[in-house]
Amino acid sequence: MYFIPFQQLHWLMAFFMGLALVIRSVVAEETHQPAETKHIAPPVFIFSATYCPSCKAAKQFFAAQQISYREFDIETSPAARRYFDKLGGRGTPLLYVNNARMDGFDEVRFWQLYRQESP
Repeated sequence: MYFIPFQQLHWLMAFFMGLALVIRSVVAEETHQPAETKHIAPPVFIFSATYCPSCKAAKQFFAAQQISYREFDIETSPAARRYFDKLGGRGTPLLYVNNARMDGFDEVRFWQLYRQESP
C-alpha cells in the first residue's frame, strides 16, 4: 500500500478542486448558458406544445430571467411525446425544476423549486 505525505495530499486536493472548476466552466459553456448564470444552476426541463400559451409565457419568463432550460416539444418529437406520456403528463407545460415536478407554470412556485437545495 502506498501512503501520500500530507504536503503532497494537500497539493493533490488543490489540483483536483481546480480541475473540477475548469470542467464545470467548460460544461457551462457547452450548454449555452447566459454569461450571468455560468454557475451550476438547477436543471430546468419543459415539455411544451406550440398551441400552449402558458408554455410561451414560461419560455419568455426564462429568457427574461436568463434561465437556461431544455425544451421537449411534444407535438414535433414522438420521443418527447412518449416520455411525456410515461411521466403521466396530462397538460402542458409540464416542468421539472431542480428534479421536482411542476404541472402548469406559476412564477412563485417556480422560484420556490428553483432556489431549493438539491436532494
